[in-house]
Amino acid sequence: MHPLEYYVSQAVAPARFQTLLLTSFAGIALLLAAVGLYGVLSYAVQQRALEIALRLAVGAQRGDVLRMILKRGMILASIGVVAGLAISFAVTRFIATLLYGVKPSDALTYCEMSLVLLAVAFVASVAPAYRAAKTDPMTTLRTQ
Repeated sequence: MHPLEYYVSQAVAPARFQTLLLTSFAGIALLLAAVGLYGVLSYAVQQRALEIALRLAVGAQRGDVLRMILKRGMILASIGVVAGLAISFAVTRFIATLLYGVKPSDALTYCEMSLVLLAVAFVASVAPAYRAAKTDPMTTLRTQ
């Protein structure tokens, strides 16, 4: 004889484990996406250091440079979100058995996750954009 909680716990254990596993993979994927975007933008800023320095030397405002780099990061993230939405619509029938209380094509879930991904991409873009805006044009032009 066991309490009812024991039987319920045993019954939902596989689903709970699958949910925990998928959540862990999703968190790792989100972290890798943020680090990847940060790396790509940092590399782009490094490669465009001379251009950024010239822009600042001829009178561009630091806010303009900041917006330019943030815009590039958000365009990359938006392309990724659109591609991810297209792929997720294609594979929802395969994961429909793992969903509980959510329809496979729930628009609210897709919108919320898209916003979360774009917010993470914005945060990952801030550091390279800030570093680009802080660039000293004279130092950069001397080293190039």
